[in-house]
Amino acid sequence: MLQTKVGNASGASDSLLKLSDDEFELLLDCVRCGFCLVSCPVFTQTFDEVDSPRGRIHILRALAEGRVSVTQTLLNHLYSCLACRACQATCPSGVRYGFINDIARAKLERKGFGVTKRNKLLRLLIRHVFPHRKRFELLVRFIEACRGVGLISIAKRFENFSQGLRRWLQLEEMLPNTRVRRAFYDGRTAIKPKQKTRMRVGFHLGCASEVLLKDVNEASIKVLLELGCEVIIPEGQTCCGAIAMHTGFDEDAKWFAKRNIEAFERYDVDVIVSNAAGCSAALKEYAQWLNDDEAFRERAVKFSRLVRDWTEVVAQLPFREHMKPLQLRVTYDDPCHLLHAQGIREQPRKLIRAIPSIDFVELREAEMCCGGAGVHGMLFTELSTELLERKLKNIKETCAQVVVTANTGCKLQLQYGIKKQGLDVKVMHIAELIALSFGV
Repeated sequence: MLQTKVGNASGASDSLLKLSDDEFELLLDCVRCGFCLVSCPVFTQTFDEVDSPRGRIHILRALAEGRVSVTQTLLNHLYSCLACRACQATCPSGVRYGFINDIARAKLERKGFGVTKRNKLLRLLIRHVFPHRKRFELLVRFIEACRGVGLISIAKRFENFSQGLRRWLQLEEMLPNTRVRRAFYDGRTAIKPKQKTRMRVGFHLGCASEVLLKDVNEASIKVLLELGCEVIIPEGQTCCGAIAMHTGFDEDAKWFAKRNIEAFERYDVDVIVSNAAGCSAALKEYAQWLNDDEAFRERAVKFSRLVRDWTEVVAQLPFREHMKPLQLRVTYDDPCHLLHAQGIREQPRKLIRAIPSIDFVELREAEMCCGGAGVHGMLFTELSTELLERKLKNIKETCAQVVVTANTGCKLQLQYGIKKQGLDVKVMHIAELIALSFGV
């Protein structure tokens, strides 16, 4: 592997993307073998080499060496990546594509070429609304009020006259019909099970989950309690930081990481659990995010070692004895950040198949992204829609009554698509399905 000269190349004076020697060498791990091509959802839609993982790595290297200039077309190819990590999971060379992608987006953001540069509304939402629960709740209440008095219907008549209005309406369409409400765990820091405590679980509520899908959090906590877990919900916890990190706002993401570490380390817990695959993946990466921070390096390592996805924890507990029969035909869609980023495939299937009387059918291309990918759908609407339609076509082939997933963003995306197509299919988080079988 090249050493000094590589560093000089990456530090070219006219380079937009300035990388350290170590960062540049990560690009060289890609040997352009092409194994990533068939696993990349975007490439399998466009069949354009520059929309492939190896094509984007080639672009990043050219930027780092100062061999190309920035155009909007080039940025579109870079940012069309869903950050799904499918390429990383199949790469025989071990290319750390997700890490490279996050580094590049953060550096481009600081240079004024961020993914949200042309979408000021989304930039505002990512940085100052979505990660902050109370602000997010206010936004949802506002949208609920607009729906209630018919303003949304009126606005749709004029959406062709204003790009800003179209973006607001796009956001409204993607939000489920929900009501901001209180849950049984609100205001409680520790909830003990009725039986003897088997495990102390620190529970990460999330931001979108807590505002839009409280039913999922309630189901997740009830199942843990039923299985003998004491559930600890630390005050002061916040957004996991995933959306900020994946859109180039790495300093924001690190701030969230530090707040969560401070919140959870005040409690003696056996594991820290999230029921959203994107969140559990991010929480596991805090040690990587804060590796250069002397004050938090060791604390982040300790924190990340405790993190488990909800399906990991439940699958290792005696769940079968609590299950009651469900007469349902069910399929399962793998969240990208559960399957590709964390390598968790069997635990969700193990839980679903264990339900008595369940008719479980595998979903074709279950490993392929649904097109949600955080805020990707608001940036690349056409591509996101194509991927969603591909997913829905596969779901229809199963004739399933219920499609199960294990991530907040995936559930919202699938609900949005099923509603638009008028399909008679219910979308459930796996925690909701297990809670239904438990009768809690």
